[in-house]
Order: sequence, then structure tokens, then C-alpha cells
Amino acid sequence: AARLQRDFNYKVGQNIYKFVGNQTKKIGDLFQDDKGQPRTPSVKEYYARAQGPDGALSTLFRRLMGAKKRRDSGNGAAGQEYNELKDTLLSQISFGLQFVSNDGDLEWSVFATDSDAPLTASDATLGRIARTGAAGGPGQPTGLKILKPGSQQQDGDAFSAEQVSEFFAGNNEMQNFFFTALDEIKSGGRR
Repeated sequence: AARLQRDFNYKVGQNIYKFVGNQTKKIGDLFQDDKGQPRTPSVKEYYARAQGPDGALSTLFRRLMGAKKRRDSGNGAAGQEYNELKDTLLSQISFGLQFVSNDGDLEWSVFATDSDAPLTASDATLGRIARTGAAGGPGQPTGLKILKPGSQQQDGDAFSAEQVSEFFAGNNEMQNFFFTALDEIKSGGRR
């Protein structure tokens, strides 16, 4: 539980905003009980904390888009905030996809990974996430697969495009942001 909590408080450099800590704590707290003992929440519990209007991922994404707008308007200080929020959001999405695929909840039971590799919430480079097929264009949604650590081998079953949309709870703007970032990272482009 302590490792998960540390991973959820992923930060860029030594500067983490209280906001980021509060949002990642919303999800991190799911993984420990009242006494600090480790627990495994259900996919339903995860979605309740991560998605929806007040969910951690949704809240991070809204703040990220605000920072992007300020950065694009010439506010230099918003650039660092944007980068930190982007890395935090991508790492939380990576963790969420890995958790949902490994959880074993009835609706997702077919997505258990083969390797049982430990989940991490600090994968801002999306190193364990890959597309299952070619996109119709940059940033366009497809299915996804979880990869075994350090390889391009699939780790369990894949998410269909419909299941990916379900993961993002119909937030097409966040889903398109994610796929654009995934494409940039995988092509070695700028993040």
C-alpha cells in the first residue's frame, strides 16, 4: 500500500502541486483500508473515484486543459503546470488501464494479465500500453493492449475500441488527448 501511495503521488522534479496530490490521493486511497492495510478495490469502485464529473481523472483533465489554454495564450508559468499535469494524468491513465485489465471484476475478467507484473502509477511514458491496430489518423481511438514490462509482447487480453471508450466514460476529449499523447510517445515525438 505504501508503494502504491508513493507511486500515486508521481511528480516532475521536486515540485508537486497540492492539487495533483489531492487528485491522485483520491485513487490511491482505494488501495488501502482505514488502518492503512492494502486492499484491492473493484473496478466499479475505481471508476467511481476516477471518472465522472468529480472523478480524479476528469478533474486532472479539466485542469490540464485550463493550463494548456493559459500556456497557449503566452503564460510561460502555465507551461510547467501543463507538463506536470500531463505527466500525472498519463501515469494515472496507464495505471487505470493496467488495474482494470488485471482486476478480475466480472465485466472485465477476460483482461487478467499473464505476467502478474506489479502495477505502477508512475508510467507517464505509457511504456506498458500499445494500440491493437492501426489508427484512422493521429490521435484516433483504437483498441489497446497491456504489454509485458520491457517488451512489446501482449500481457493478457486486449481492450476493444468500445471498452476503451467505456474506460474513458464517454469523455471523447480526454480519450483523444490520450491517444494523441500515446502516438507522440511511441513515435519518439515531443510530449
